[in-house]
This record gives sequence, C-alpha cells and structure tokens, in this order.
Amino acid sequence: MGNLGGGDVSLTIRQVEKTDSGMYGCRVEIPGWFNDHKHQVTLTVEAAPPDPLSLEIKEVKEKSITFGWTSGFDGGEPIISYNLDLQENKGTWQSTTIEHGELPQLTLLDLSPATTYKLRMFAMNSVGKSEVSNLLIVKTREAAPDGPPLDLQLESLTSHSIRVTWKPPKP
Repeated sequence: MGNLGGGDVSLTIRQVEKTDSGMYGCRVEIPGWFNDHKHQVTLTVEAAPPDPLSLEIKEVKEKSITFGWTSGFDGGEPIISYNLDLQENKGTWQSTTIEHGELPQLTLLDLSPATTYKLRMFAMNSVGKSEVSNLLIVKTREAAPDGPPLDLQLESLTSHSIRVTWKPPKP
C-alpha cells in the first residue's frame, strides 16, 4: 500500500495458490477525456516441490525408534507421500516409500538393540521431491538377552583359572 495520490500503488497476494492464477487489471483514472490508463497482467501460479521436512526424535527404545516431523510449505500441491531412508551403523541406505501424506510421526520396529541408525526423509507432491530433511543419528537402547546362554561349558585351565564358553540365546 503506497501513496495513491503519488501513483505509488501495488497489489500483494500473500500465500499464493494455484487458484490465484488469472488476469489482474489496474485502471488509473485521470480527469479529462480518454486520459485513463489501463494495464493488465496474467498471473500463472505453478506448483513447486515441497520444502524440506524437519525431523525430531520422540522416543527411543531397545528395538524401536519413534520420530516425528513438521512440514514446511507444500509447494502449492498436497503432500502425497514420504520417502524414508534408513542406515544401520555404516551400512547401505535402505529406502521406503510411505504413501499416506497426513502422517505426523512414525515408529520403526524390529530394530537391533544398542545400534546406531541414521534417518532422513523427503516429502513428495505431484511436482516432485523436496530437498533432504535434517539427518537424525539415533542409537537404540541396550537390551537384556532374549534368554539364558546356551551350551554353557567350563574348562579348567590351571588350579586358579577356568575358561567359560557359551552360545548366545536364540531370538
């Protein structure tokens, strides 16, 4: 909003959407015959990929991680899916597509105890994929064994020492 008398005028459309596309016109009325000035402009609003997500840890357990995210601007089109990348320790990235665009959080199950995981996400709309989210590095909690040791063996080494060997419990 400028000085109308001085000709300093503007039109601002905030939080523009595709439905704002169209023809916009301006008419300046000047006293006298045929002095008015008219100007028209066509506004075409094109959707864009969404902004990156912001991830945060909600809960960490022995075999699960719950995390949530907040979305930025959706690019003018609804989010249709998310891409989750997960890396265990220094292994390869595993990618999963989550088809539901309304989820605010996710729980990863059947993870290994006392293991470091890296998580990152992308949001997708009909135009494309967002930039990568922030990287979460999370270590699951330690867990008690799933059962007692198996095949326990004691071997005498000297009069003051023994060797104890066993096999881990079955999961």
